[in-house]
Amino acid sequence: MDLIAGFHHTHAPLALAALRRGAVAVVEKPVVTTEADLDELEKHLDAGGRLFACFQRRYSPMNAWLRADLRLADATEPMLYSAVVFEEPLPARHWYRWPASRSRLVSNGCHWIDHFLWLNDFAPVRRQTVSVARGGTYTVYVELANDAALSLVLTSAGGSRYGLREHTELRANGVTVTIVDGARYTAEAGSRLLRRRRVNRLDAYPAMYRDICTRLVTGAPGDTAREIRATADLTLRLDTAATSDTGHG
Repeated sequence: MDLIAGFHHTHAPLALAALRRGAVAVVEKPVVTTEADLDELEKHLDAGGRLFACFQRRYSPMNAWLRADLRLADATEPMLYSAVVFEEPLPARHWYRWPASRSRLVSNGCHWIDHFLWLNDFAPVRRQTVSVARGGTYTVYVELANDAALSLVLTSAGGSRYGLREHTELRANGVTVTIVDGARYTAEAGSRLLRRRRVNRLDAYPAMYRDICTRLVTGAPGDTAREIRATADLTLRLDTAATSDTGHG
């Protein structure tokens, strides 16, 4: 097993090296930063390679609550997923700013993109748009074939006493779920409070690694090529469009 967590542009080459010698690759986000690496990775996964992507938002205890509260299993109304994310401004020479790392969509926005796709069983993308304001704020819209929609704003404008901040709302079937900073959860329906919980937002990390370790030991399959491609392809296409919009990386 190879645990891969380095400069973003090294993730895919290291994962490919592991898969070529028959090892299991456990890869931090982003899994890939180039379309060519994505194509090569897909070939190895289709051939039986095992890879586990470390998207910790999939492992939050809030997922079970929101699936139940929004009644997602009923599939009677599409999900509307809206998130505003504040990221700390980076030093001028931080490696996240390297051209090889691509934009903040690839570096960090991939978490929310993946979570949205994962909650919708990686339904095909019908439409996607992205715009970048002069100050570097990214506004993303994604619509899936099942009519679910994502609205994502990534910014470092303003300030925060706590570092990364997020405000996420998910709506379906007359219910609104609000998640603040990955720690506070509220579900409401009309005048009724369905659920209110508070968790340690870091709890998703040990849960993720416990799950991955269990699947490794038991020989369970890793992420499928379809799942890896869904998140990576959409993220890279949005990033390419954003780069074209700004005229720089």
